[in-house]
Amino acid sequence: SLEPAQADAVAELFRRRQREIRAQLRRFAESQQATAAPRLRQQLAADELSERPFAGLGTTELAALRTEVDRMARQLIASIQRRRRCRQVGRLDVAKTLRRAAMTKGVPFEPAFRRRRRHRPHLIILCDISDSVRHVSQFMLQLVYTAARLTDGVRAFAFVADLGELTDVFRRHSIESAIATVAAGSVVNVLANSNYGSALSQFANRHLGVVRRTSTVVVIGDGRSNYHDPGLDALAKVRSSAGRLLWINPESESLWGFGDSAMNEYRKICDHVVVAGNLQSFRRVVDLLFYD
Repeated sequence: SLEPAQADAVAELFRRRQREIRAQLRRFAESQQATAAPRLRQQLAADELSERPFAGLGTTELAALRTEVDRMARQLIASIQRRRRCRQVGRLDVAKTLRRAAMTKGVPFEPAFRRRRRHRPHLIILCDISDSVRHVSQFMLQLVYTAARLTDGVRAFAFVADLGELTDVFRRHSIESAIATVAAGSVVNVLANSNYGSALSQFANRHLGVVRRTSTVVVIGDGRSNYHDPGLDALAKVRSSAGRLLWINPESESLWGFGDSAMNEYRKICDHVVVAGNLQSFRRVVDLLFYD
């Protein structure tokens, strides 16, 4: 047993070591908090920004949101590539499995699978770039730009009254240059009045051959055509050739069918119609853009 003085010394040493360990833990926790706090604040700011309507954002906020759109596009492509790798093995091939088992008397037992036929995702975008939807179209074009640079399964078109293809513009220019080129009217006249019927008819007459059963066709726009023929027959032709037809509208559903809106007619032809006026709503529907 220890002498009282020795016991006191041991107890004091033990208390000192406790204080040192607590101090080290406190410093570690403070350093971790200091490191994590900026990231947390950044994430909270990004989340808050993604829930605000595109039309209400200022220049600085729009620039910050473009970074989020680019990140989302890259995540989309990475997700597609992961799903494609995971789905290489198809259903069990019973006949082949039994033949293998008969040759080895079942030891070892090795199942055989049918290889899935691979389908590259094929996305065709028709994007209204008129003034009324320019906030949404800018972000959608950025998303499509990133996708087009990462995979060759994307075709992109812009329209107001006329229709023009963006695919080569995206592949030859940086994102800033491509968006500026489109906004300047080098692809289609951006000062014209919207005419969905004309644009849809041009696509059906000139480009229907690029649409196939593995294609997802996406129209982005408010569906307001200034009381022109809405082009329902042309849209129906596109739907009959495609695997799916998706319409993304930045306008609230409560406004559809009023004034020059033809959305209630368009939605009858589409497989999916989605309201998307901010980045958060785009995140909820982005998985609809590609499929295997």
